[in-house]
Amino acid sequence: MSRTRRSATGSWRRSSGLYEKGSRAEKSTPRKKSDSVRNFSARSDAGEMPPLHPYVFTTDYSPGDFAALLQSGGVQLLDVETLTALRNDESVIRWGLSRLQRYQKLSDELIVPNLAQDISFFYDPAARKLRKPFEMYPEALQATVQFAHDLDRTHSELLKRIQAERHR
Repeated sequence: MSRTRRSATGSWRRSSGLYEKGSRAEKSTPRKKSDSVRNFSARSDAGEMPPLHPYVFTTDYSPGDFAALLQSGGVQLLDVETLTALRNDESVIRWGLSRLQRYQKLSDELIVPNLAQDISFFYDPAARKLRKPFEMYPEALQATVQFAHDLDRTHSELLKRIQAERHR
């Protein structure tokens, strides 16, 4: 094996170890978000009018990170199955972030400027249901949970592939 390939392989293995640690830490996120959605839904279904909060989703994701890894020789180092798992993970990330950014934009435009309003601004008091412009709120909460579950699934698949490559 050439010196460059050994160096690149070592770098990949070190970064995959960091990935593994981050993946374990993320497993608690779907549960927390799921509890929040269940709580909001249960209260709404019981006829309560739970308060709406700003929908905030931040990330430091940069598609350029993995692109740089692959362009600098990662494509030659990785098995096809690992590249496929990486592509699937990236696809889930891009699609999910796009969707969540849309919900954050709606929240920024509809919810945040009106937080000082009475709860009846957001709900029809007679029907005890969210008014039409705010019906996206429970959808946004559920989309966040689904995104977390999808990420957990694709991260786990990618991690399995990385671990399989480490043992070859």
